Amino acid sequence: MEFLIRELRIEDSERFVTLQKEFLKQMDEYTVGYKFSEGHIFYNEYDSDEDNPLFVVVDGNTIIAYADTKYEEDYVEISDTCLCVTEIFVLKEYQGKCVGKLLIEKVLEHARKKQIDFIHCFVLPKNNQAQNFLLKFGFVEHGKESYVMNVKTTY
Repeated sequence: MEFLIRELRIEDSERFVTLQKEFLKQMDEYTVGYKFSEGHIFYNEYDSDEDNPLFVVVDGNTIIAYADTKYEEDYVEISDTCLCVTEIFVLKEYQGKCVGKLLIEKVLEHARKKQIDFIHCFVLPKNNQAQNFLLKFGFVEHGKESYVMNVKTTY
């Protein structure tokens, strides 16, 4: 399968919000007493910017996955330059088809281009699938819900 990976565009907004709602429903499965899907502000008109790109993977006209990033300046615990992956999601029917790998590789490429030292991801404690996925790519645990990768020494 051939997938296209690119940054989110304004014209993707409606399709992206649909995908993000699916992500949040799945996140609800990992929490008790809090519903991500009820307290989230959706990107009705979102466009990536140079420092905080939101990457999407497209199959035809369908957005099947995304990684939302945010540049963290002076993230003292880790480094002076850190890219935080705030959300990463792949539709279930596309999991196991290297789509997540494409997203991580794109985030790494962006981090290197911007000379960012570390990538940081938050993962809910019960989300073993995401934890194992990140560990496989060279991320290491950094606290209870946190995984980091040193961009300069990985890959």
